[in-house]
Amino acid sequence: MPDLNESKPVLVIYASRFGHSHRIAEHIAGALVALGQGTEVVDVRSLPRNSAALLRRYRGVALVASVQYGHLDLRATRWVKANLPMLQGMPTLLVTVSLTARKYVDTPPADVNEHVYTRKFLEATHWRPDVVELAAGKLEYPRYNLFDRKMIQLIMHISHGPTDGVSVIEYTNWERLTDSARAFAKEIA
Repeated sequence: MPDLNESKPVLVIYASRFGHSHRIAEHIAGALVALGQGTEVVDVRSLPRNSAALLRRYRGVALVASVQYGHLDLRATRWVKANLPMLQGMPTLLVTVSLTARKYVDTPPADVNEHVYTRKFLEATHWRPDVVELAAGKLEYPRYNLFDRKMIQLIMHISHGPTDGVSVIEYTNWERLTDSARAFAKEIA
């Protein structure tokens, strides 16, 4: 008898401010499709706050959320808190996207709790995803408004990154994101 769960797709949710987390979510979905998983990519803004009924239609959930000034996207945080019981009962992947994660581009930390923003998010939500990945984001000074540019320059100054106000640098390790999708697919199987 076929497993009814096998026909269910994986929900890939993103919370993105400048669009890079959306790109990462699409990459994760593409990697999952290549591994034989059906996927649906959705902006967290389009989901009902309490999505328990909706989540029953999926066999797993991946959340890709950007860090904004020291915190994961508030919409993603609220959504996880509202749906924690359902998330704890299914395979899950969390990808946090930040410029500070650029120090982990080549070598991930032994413990994701080393990344303060991810640790604070997991502590605040009490969520324990099966797979967690720290993704370095994309620096796009020309795209930022004055406030964002100044704040990001300050963050980059503190973390020893470029502060010139004109740099465009993509730090994302796409191969490692594919590896995370593979690890997540094993959890789903």
